[in-house]
Amino acid sequence: MSAEKAREKPLCPRCGEPYSWVERRRVRGRVYLLAAHVVDPGKRARRLCYLGPEDSYSVAHVTNSFIDLRGFGLDAKSDAFRRVEYLRQLLESVLDRGMYRDEGLYAEVLRMVRDVVDAYRARIERLLSGT
Repeated sequence: MSAEKAREKPLCPRCGEPYSWVERRRVRGRVYLLAAHVVDPGKRARRLCYLGPEDSYSVAHVTNSFIDLRGFGLDAKSDAFRRVEYLRQLLESVLDRGMYRDEGLYAEVLRMVRDVVDAYRARIERLLSGT
């Protein structure tokens, strides 16, 4: 799978690889979520990663801590793309207006994100210019 195709799909919080869809399985009256990774499209083969119970699953409770983002056996380029995709998905979730009931809190979070992005923008510019 090309890096561009992989970036279009969401990343699995369990294994860090792109997944195609989320399956719901009912077991003894409770619904569980599983990320489905297509292994062989021609044979409809897939690998499933357990995400947790539907009623209490939260993206914020991913199994990968930021410290453990290194080394899933991926090459450096794939690993870098995966980290950037995690960052993009995290920013999307933080900026999701639906997550906040209080306008003041939402405005405060937006200001905090702006400050962090501005600080890193300046750092990135210095790194790109080689100074």
